[in-house]
Amino acid sequence: MSWSLRSKWVFGLCLMLIGFTLLQMGMYATHTLFGWEKAAFNVFEICESLIKRYSLLLLSYMMKLAVFGTFVHLMYVTVKHCLGVRAANRKMSILQHGGLSDELNARYFAGSKAIMVVSHPEPIALTLGFLRPKIILSTGLLALLDKEELEAVIEHEHFHYRNRDPLMILILQVGATVLWYMPILRFGVEQYKTTRELLADHFALQRQVSEHSLGSALLKLVKFSRGERSSRTFVHASFADHSINYRLMRLLNPESQELSMRFPVVALVLSILTFGSISVMYLPIML
Repeated sequence: MSWSLRSKWVFGLCLMLIGFTLLQMGMYATHTLFGWEKAAFNVFEICESLIKRYSLLLLSYMMKLAVFGTFVHLMYVTVKHCLGVRAANRKMSILQHGGLSDELNARYFAGSKAIMVVSHPEPIALTLGFLRPKIILSTGLLALLDKEELEAVIEHEHFHYRNRDPLMILILQVGATVLWYMPILRFGVEQYKTTRELLADHFALQRQVSEHSLGSALLKLVKFSRGERSSRTFVHASFADHSINYRLMRLLNPESQELSMRFPVVALVLSILTFGSISVMYLPIML
């Protein structure tokens, strides 16, 4: 399976699982709050019927708390990420180096304002923003890399920029955080990030970037930015954050064995049990 197709499958399946779960919770919550007509099939209403049948009132309160708590958590996490990106954008604007930003935009993006260079000693290369993303590069990065390496980094981030990867990652990451009791989603998020980084590397190579320049830039950023990366609390797509070893192996040997997606059996079982047990509980109602 190609990396592009794998990326689409991972994103689609995770989005379906997140959407189905939140939709089921939403229908249950609206029925509970406003007395709207019950849906034809809703796993939480099935649980509610079973709980009432056996007079397990404590479980009923716990389920309501879990459902409404999930939506409160959803709002909190979403607002937190959005405010984090807003604060980061504000800080970047203050640190912006207008002359270098204009120079790189004229060279690589025909004058559009896709790149923002910030005055910062640490080497930074990432794509930030959901609706209007920007490629953030630091003066420390420009001092660290030569011309070919810098071009490799810019073309890599260009892929994230044009495909709005920070927004796609945000959607999956928020879902995985809120639905923490479905650990298969965390696996999906990590796989999606890996595929996007590999596709960004491939995009850069298609834009006439050499494997040597891309690999050299990656090694330099890994060496100089380990501590700084861990302090970022906002969602972004970064040049040197993910699957470093495998990306370097692919650059050194493009014919190397494909990365296997080792399925997390424990996470899968726990995720299935989360809702699979509901099907078992549903049987007494059907009989």
